[in-house]
Amino acid sequence: MDSRRSNVHVDVRGVDDAALLAQIASSMPCLFHHLVGTWTVDVRRADDRGRWLLALHGAFGRHVWTFGSTMEFLPEAIAARLSGFIRAAAAAYRPPSIH
Repeated sequence: MDSRRSNVHVDVRGVDDAALLAQIASSMPCLFHHLVGTWTVDVRRADDRGRWLLALHGAFGRHVWTFGSTMEFLPEAIAARLSGFIRAAAAAYRPPSIH
């Protein structure tokens, strides 16, 4: 899956449902539209017990999370983790002081 109209590439493995893939892809442009640079979001099954591996690569480096989710709630879980990270990173930013 590739969100070509935005600055984010999304790769989801382990999901065969086209509707779920579309939901995941459709949330990415609004999460990343205000960020500079190119971003990559990778989602994979972490194990057989409903755990997922989420990796984000971009201007803030590489970040990896694992989380539990049913297939039904996977789009919301991915968007919530990415949105939370972006908000926390923005809140923690302190511009350099200029003397």
